Amino acid sequence: MKYIICILLFILPTPLFAASKIWDVAQEKYISEKTLIKKLGNKPHILMAIGNDNASHHKLAARLIEKLDISGKTPVILLGNVERDKQNAFAIFRKRNKVAEQPYDATGLDMLLDWRRSGQPDWAIARPLFDMAIRKEYALMASRLSRYEVGQIQLDGIKGVPEDIAEKLRPILSEPLPEKIKDEFSAEINKEYCNSLPPKAVARQILIRRTQNGLFALNMIKAKQKTAFLITERKYMGKNTGIARSLAKLTEKSTPISLLFTEGQPTNAQVDFIWQTKGPPRTDPCQLLKR
Repeated sequence: MKYIICILLFILPTPLFAASKIWDVAQEKYISEKTLIKKLGNKPHILMAIGNDNASHHKLAARLIEKLDISGKTPVILLGNVERDKQNAFAIFRKRNKVAEQPYDATGLDMLLDWRRSGQPDWAIARPLFDMAIRKEYALMASRLSRYEVGQIQLDGIKGVPEDIAEKLRPILSEPLPEKIKDEFSAEINKEYCNSLPPKAVARQILIRRTQNGLFALNMIKAKQKTAFLITERKYMGKNTGIARSLAKLTEKSTPISLLFTEGQPTNAQVDFIWQTKGPPRTDPCQLLKR
C-alpha cells in the first residue's frame, strides 16, 4: 500500500499554491489558494515582488497571472526588469511573428531586448513570464528607468529626472520627506550597498528610488480599466518607501495589493501576502565586499 501512495503522490499534479506556504500578513495566518485568488482578483493594481535570479518566482508569477485571468481580468504586465527605452522591442517582435499566423512564444525576444547586456540574470530564468504573456497576447510595459537616466539623476540630482515624467512626478519629488521615512530610505539603501556610500550618494540613491517608484505608479495608472500587474524587486514594496506611497500621492483612489515571493520566513509586514519558496544557496554580498 505504501508504494501505491508514493506513486500517486508522484503522478498527481502539484497545485498552483501550497496552502501552507501562503501567509496573510493582516490576518496573521496561512490561507488557501481560493482565498488568495479572491483577494487578488478584486484589485486593479497588484504588486508582485520576486527574486530576479530565482527561476521558480518567475514561473509562479506567470502561472498566477494566467490563473487570475480566468476570472475575467485583462492584464497589463509592467516589467521592472526591462528598461523603458526597450519598449519598442515588444511591438517589433509581435509584428515579425504575426506574419506566421500561428501561435508563438518569446523565442528571440531576448535579442531585441539585448538581454545579455541588461544586467539581469540569464534569459532562461526570466523567460517563462515572457512566454506566457506573448502566448496570451497580454500587454507588456517596460517600466525600469534606463541606465542612462539613472546616471543622469546620480550626476545632476532633481535636474536629471527625465523630462517626460518630471512634471508628472512633481507631487512626489517636490515633497520634503518626513525624517522617519528618510531614515527608512537611508537604512534600506545603506543595507543594499553594504554601508559603502557617502551621505551625498545615499541622498541621490533615495531620489533615484523615489523616481523609479513614481514611474511604476504612472505606468500602473496608464493601465486604466485593465488590471496592472507590476513584477519587480522586493525593495520597491515598502508601504512607506515604495510604490504604494507614490500611488497614494498621484491618485487617492488606488490602494494596491502586494504579494512577496520570498525564500525566507513570513516576517515582512510591508506587504499583504507572502509566498514562501525554495531558493539557491546564497553568499552574503557584504561579506564578499569585506574580503
